[in-house]
Amino acid sequence: MDPITAIVTALALGASTGIKDVASQAVKEAYTGLRNLIKNRFPAVSVEQLEQMPSSENLRSVVEKDLHAANAQNDTELAAKAQALLELIEQVAPQAAPAIGIDFHRVKAANIRLREIVASGAGVRVVDAEVIGDIEVSNVQAGVSRTDPTKKV
Repeated sequence: MDPITAIVTALALGASTGIKDVASQAVKEAYTGLRNLIKNRFPAVSVEQLEQMPSSENLRSVVEKDLHAANAQNDTELAAKAQALLELIEQVAPQAAPAIGIDFHRVKAANIRLREIVASGAGVRVVDAEVIGDIEVSNVQAGVSRTDPTKKV
C-alpha cells in the first residue's frame, strides 16, 4: 500500500464507529498521534470531515489529494505512524475495515488495483494475498443496495 493510501486508510479506520467501542487505549493514542502529526506538519490538510464520515470514499479521496499536494508521501514518520496504526487495528479490531468498505487480512501487496466497487457487504475483502508491491483501492461504495447505489442497506 502506498504511503498516502495507508495514511488515509488508517485515518478512516481510526475514526470509524466500528472501532470506537472496542479500541484499546493504544489504538486511540496511535490514531490521535497520527491525526495530530498531520495537523501539525500539513495544516492545509483537513481531516475533520473524514472523521465525521470515515466511510465516504469522496472524503477519503479529498484527504488523499491534499496529502499528495502537501508532499506527505515523503514523510517517513507519518507513513510509519499510519502503518503502526493499521497493524494495531488489525490486531485489536479487525471488524473495523469492513465498516469503511475494505477488508484486508494477511496481505503482502503488489500492484493490486481495485476501483469503482459497489457492494452490499464489505466492498473489498482480500485474505492471505501474497503480492510484491502496492494495493490501490478507490471508489468503493459498501453497504449499498445493488439495485439503487444511492440507497444504503
